[in-house]
Amino acid sequence: MNNQTEMSASQTRLLRYLREHISEHGFAPSIDEMTAACEWKSKSSASTFLDQLCDEGFINRFPGKSRAITITRKGKAAKLPAL
Repeated sequence: MNNQTEMSASQTRLLRYLREHISEHGFAPSIDEMTAACEWKSKSSASTFLDQLCDEGFINRFPGKSRAITITRKGKAAKLPAL
């Protein structure tokens, strides 16, 4: 990502899905659910985009814990363009 922290369409799609899922269910989706919801062919795509969102400060991840993802203030405040 560039220094203006512009998100790719895939990152935007994933962050939008994470916000919706956590709001509706109270916990983060599984990697399989993210992969299906974002229509990716590989779980590694979801993992890569999660890492990128974490590196940019939009989410927090807690290694070794299943579904342990939280949306940061930056992630909640991010204006997501229409896809």
